[in-house]
This record gives sequence, C-alpha cells and structure tokens, in this order.
Amino acid sequence: MFEILRAVGSQWISVHKTPLLDKKSPKTINNIMIPMGKLCNDNKENLIKVAAIDPNGKVFGSIQLKVSDLENTDTFTSSSKNGGSLRFTTKEIISKPSFADYQRAGLSISFTAAIDYTLSNGMI
Repeated sequence: MFEILRAVGSQWISVHKTPLLDKKSPKTINNIMIPMGKLCNDNKENLIKVAAIDPNGKVFGSIQLKVSDLENTDTFTSSSKNGGSLRFTTKEIISKPSFADYQRAGLSISFTAAIDYTLSNGMI
C-alpha cells in the first residue's frame, strides 16, 4: 500500500491511501486525482511524502518531495539505507480557475433583485 501525506507544521497529514497490493501484483498505482488544495494547500513549495507500507502497517520506505519537483522530475530516489525509487509515469497538474480568477480576468456580473409588495400571492 502507498500513502501520500502532506506536511502541516511539524506533522504529516494523510491525503490519500491506495488499496493494499498483493505480493504477485506489480508495485504500481493506478491513476489517482488529488486536488491541489488537499495535496499541498495550493502551495507547490510545501512538502509531501509518499510512503510505502507493508500489510502490517509498517512503513518500509518513503520519499519527501515538493509538488514543484514533480513538474520537473519523473524519478525520485530514497536516501534511506534500504534505497528504492519512485517513478511517476504520468503526471498532470490541472488548474481550475477560482471565482476570483474570473473576476481578475474581467468577468462582470449583473444582479437584480425584486420584492413583490402586492397581495397577489395571498396573505402570509
């Protein structure tokens, strides 16, 4: 199983866990989508950690990196004595504009409100 965590202060918060892999299957993860806000609080310089976990729940390897590193590199190597590497075969960062982004780009919104003071709807 693999777990993706993000750094919050001096703690690591779990963001995503993959299903447990059996011994015969290749150690690959199918495509997953994690929103940037959830992964790194929309800050590409925040640290994230990818940890490999055995069926007993023990971490046997992990790699720390920044989301900005993902844009430039495909393979990351662990600095632990057990070694190991993590390779991203497919990665895509999709930007979804916020409401404020639309306003900065010049979007204008018109709003009209009306109050009906007549008794055409009956007594309340």
